[in-house]
Amino acid sequence: MKDFIKVSIVSCVLFLISLVSFSQGEFNTWYFGTHAGISFNSGNPVALPSNPMVQLGTQAGASVSDSIGNILFYSNGKKV
Repeated sequence: MKDFIKVSIVSCVLFLISLVSFSQGEFNTWYFGTHAGISFNSGNPVALPSNPMVQLGTQAGASVSDSIGNILFYSNGKKV
């Protein structure tokens, strides 16, 4: 029974910590579709109209930023 209480307390603490934690910003900028993008650096989503990437059909896109949200590279599934 004591083990159950310890596990419950640790689980609750970890859950509560996850509610107030923030990511480092590496994935705050999303590029996808045809010239579409979204930035979450300001806390609210902001459209990025200047995205040069074109992603068609079933290609899988990806983008990676530095810790403050500046885009480092992106891929449309064929080119980086």
